[in-house]
Amino acid sequence: MVTWIGTLLILGVAAYLFVPYILGWDRQAGKKSTKESEDPREVLLSNLADLVYDYKSGKISEEDYQRLRAELEAQLYALEHPESEAPKDDRRTTTAGDSEPDQED
Repeated sequence: MVTWIGTLLILGVAAYLFVPYILGWDRQAGKKSTKESEDPREVLLSNLADLVYDYKSGKISEEDYQRLRAELEAQLYALEHPESEAPKDDRRTTTAGDSEPDQED
């Protein structure tokens, strides 16, 4: 009888500790983890803030800081300006009512 109670107690504690991680919940907020719930722009801005903090506290060199900052800023720019990454096509596209352009011989 005591063995069953001990086993149930251990299983209950294990479930309490591991189920939130298995389901991806943030235990303190009762919601999905920040990686899943934040939008990519906020994640990039947070990473940039962490990078500045690490640089100012002396954890990373200036060269690494400059390189990583440029990468994060490029990702942020690409996220905010998706049209700038699209290849520009100068060719004329035709629709059903359009005729092909005349070619000179």
